[in-house]
Amino acid sequence: MNATWEKAYNEAIDLVHEFPEMELTSALKQFASNHGIEEGDDLAKFVKWGWNKMLQMYADFERK
Repeated sequence: MNATWEKAYNEAIDLVHEFPEMELTSALKQFASNHGIEEGDDLAKFVKWGWNKMLQMYADFERK
């Protein structure tokens, strides 16, 4: 979406890679908060976008 979303997403993914027991939604919410993404519609859109981005990356990897 934008640079803030990308940065929050990348930090959440880094955390999940470092701590596999961490749930992706929790990591996305934490870093959304850290980067000023407001609770409510913005947060819901960010979490949905983050999951879609991660699933697309996984699908792209599987096709290779």
